[in-house]
Amino acid sequence: MARPLRTIIPIRFLSLSAHLSLVIMSMYERDSNIKACLPLQYTGSEYSHKDNALIAGLSLSIGFLTIEFIGFLFGFSMFNVSISLLSIALHISGTVALLFFRINSWDCDRFWAIFATCSAVPALLELLIIVYMIKYRR
Repeated sequence: MARPLRTIIPIRFLSLSAHLSLVIMSMYERDSNIKACLPLQYTGSEYSHKDNALIAGLSLSIGFLTIEFIGFLFGFSMFNVSISLLSIALHISGTVALLFFRINSWDCDRFWAIFATCSAVPALLELLIIVYMIKYRR
């Protein structure tokens, strides 16, 4: 195994794991973020609407990260250095952004920007690689 792959593979696994664990933690501790995006006087239905939207986004993140883990662990993208570097950069960025999201109780609407760039983009790339490898690998 080449020297870069010996270091990239564990770093990618750790960045995926860190991102996934922080998303799961955010799923259980979302109250402060929901309250941050509501006015001081809010109704139960407003809270419920924001809560359901955040649960949906966090659930999609978990699903997308699972797709990436499957593609990575089955070797579809494990040895692709450029995709691995992009994945590492996006997942470390997502981990840091989610950390600030949790610690500073950011507005729950900011989660969607983190989701789009740090969960959806790598998952879509992983799906493309899986489809390509299944279709053209014989």
